[in-house]
Amino acid sequence: MNTKRFLLSALIATVVAGSPMTASAASQLDDGPTGAGIVFDLLIARPLGLVGLIAGAGVFALTIPFSIFTGEPPIDPAKRLVVDPLNFTFFRPLGESPGR
Repeated sequence: MNTKRFLLSALIATVVAGSPMTASAASQLDDGPTGAGIVFDLLIARPLGLVGLIAGAGVFALTIPFSIFTGEPPIDPAKRLVVDPLNFTFFRPLGESPGR
């Protein structure tokens, strides 16, 4: 029983002692995109963004008749289905995550 208590205490001490150092190290390393982030963005995220843009434009084209029928302008669907994927795919800096 004492061994389990000791291991639990050591684990808690390690987590508590490492937390401030980890937070400061993360803030120092967060200067910009990494090489792996740029490669991932260029080879995977941007092509998927282009597919999402094309699919969103197609869905938006299908919703236009319904918007005309209801009399509401299709501004919100246009933003969500076309403008947001367009900005994600073409206008965001390379390697930067969308939440930044």
